[in-house]
Amino acid sequence: MDDELVPYPERVRARYDDWLKAQEATGKTFTPEQRWWLDKIAEHVGVNLSITSDDFDYGEFSTKAARSRRARCLARSGRRCWTN
Repeated sequence: MDDELVPYPERVRARYDDWLKAQEATGKTFTPEQRWWLDKIAEHVGVNLSITSDDFDYGEFSTKAARSRRARCLARSGRRCWTN
């Protein structure tokens, strides 16, 4: 693969898949929510070449983070949480 001209998103995806297999081989598992975040981060890096903390303030990352925070708040308190 290293001698081929491969689009960067495909290269990142292949390496990410290899990393996931290595994690599974050691017995590491991820929750569906953890996998969502890992998948989206890998996708973002493949398209944008990097990721910064600012990237989590926009798009799907921001929407998912707000929902996740609300769900954790509800689980802890049993009441509504509307702040981000």
